[in-house]
Amino acid sequence: MLEGLHWFSLKMLDYYVTGQISTGEFLRWFHMPNSSYIEIGQCIVSQYVPAYKPGIDSPAVLNHFIG
Repeated sequence: MLEGLHWFSLKMLDYYVTGQISTGEFLRWFHMPNSSYIEIGQCIVSQYVPAYKPGIDSPAVLNHFIG
């Protein structure tokens, strides 16, 4: 599933799942090498943070750390 993702996005994913960056930071940086990763990032977040709704800026969600 992760084959082919840009190394930078993989690093951001690692930081996210290990609790080194917040949900908001992950959503901001994960797609930087490739804008087509926006939906992938949203899908990943929705699996970890069920309260996440794309397009709705909720501080409680965006400031959330997992891991």
